Parts: sequence; structure tokens; C-alpha cells
Amino acid sequence: MDQEKSFVDVGPPPRDFYDETEKTDKHFLPFRGVENDTPAYLPLNPKIKQIRYVAVDPGFGDEPISCFLGYVNLRRKRKFSRKLQYQAVSYFWGSIDDTVEITLRCAKRKVTRNLEALLRAFRLRNTHRILWIDAICINQADAAEKTHQVGDMSSIYSAASDVLV
Repeated sequence: MDQEKSFVDVGPPPRDFYDETEKTDKHFLPFRGVENDTPAYLPLNPKIKQIRYVAVDPGFGDEPISCFLGYVNLRRKRKFSRKLQYQAVSYFWGSIDDTVEITLRCAKRKVTRNLEALLRAFRLRNTHRILWIDAICINQADAAEKTHQVGDMSSIYSAASDVLV
């Protein structure tokens, strides 16, 4: 694997990674769950190619899944590539009727069983794993955001350090 493209386990991103407008705890909000009617996503800024990532907390085996959302500007990512690298994930969502709960920053949220299994399989034992997963990182309830993010998927996948399938 190319050294420049290898994944670097960095834990949560440093506070100075974000623009001034993003330097609040607001960017660590839970996502909208399968059965959650309360939208909790902050809007993305498409002009700066902003995306969300999910940071999966360390864990092992049957320990509960816990994670949080963060934001990164793809146009600035290259400058900060040593501070934050993410891996893009491509997978089969599974049935939205077959769900389990995970924790996103102290809030329980429902996700498909396939997504929970993926998070369990990909999480690391001792450090956070930074991932881009469309089902979590794109606000599925926002048609305009979905359209824009799907249009940017080639940029999202090419900016990733790796693509996991």
C-alpha cells in the first residue's frame, strides 16, 4: 500500500482542524436514526465541499458501538492530511426494518443491522477509526443534501485514504 495513502489512527480531530465557524461542540451531533423524527444534522456547506465523517470509538467484540460525527472540508483536507485521514466504506445497507441501537455521543440511535455489524467489524481496539459511510454521513432526510453528496461521491471516495468494501 502506498505510504501516503495509508490510514493514520489519529483519534478525534484536533480543535484547530476546523474553520472558526465550526469550532463548537455543535459539530459533534448525533445523526438522524432510522426511526428518529428529530433532525440532528448541521447543514453542510457544498461550496467548500464539506462532508461529515463518523469517528468510531475504540472497542472490542460485543462491547456496545459508540461513535460521533465530525465535519471536514475536502478542499482543505490535503493541507491537514497528516492530522485527519478517513476511510470510505461501500456496503449493502440491509433492511431498514431490521435495526439495532448504537450510541452517537450519548444518544441512542437505530441503524440497520448490517451497518452495526460493519461498525463492529471495522472499529479498532485502542483508538478511533475515522470513516465515511453514506448512510450515516449523508442526511438521508434532506433531498438536496443527498443529491449534492451523491454528486460528490467520486471526490469523497478519492479523498479517502482507503476504500473498504
